Amino acid sequence: MGFSHAKKCGDSLTWEYDSESETLSILGAGDMWNYESGKSPFNFNVKKVVFSKDITSIGDYAFYKCPISSEIELPASLKKSEIMRFTRAAEVRFIRCRTV
Repeated sequence: MGFSHAKKCGDSLTWEYDSESETLSILGAGDMWNYESGKSPFNFNVKKVVFSKDITSIGDYAFYKCPISSEIELPASLKKSEIMRFTRAAEVRFIRCRTV
């Protein structure tokens, strides 16, 4: 299982996308960058989004128009996230919030 992409999405965050499993992983600690509507790098099919345990916020419009089809796993460390983070991710069937 190899990752096809790895890029930055925060000062101390990177993202990796496994095209085989269609899993997007947000790795690192701290805040995710904010994006303008339609300018997010996440514009590919995603079945599952997983955030590292030390991520504290999800950027504005980060997943706007990102076709997430199954699951989002949020960390217990998350302090800020608003509805626009996942607008048009209407296929999501399961959102899991980790607890401490």
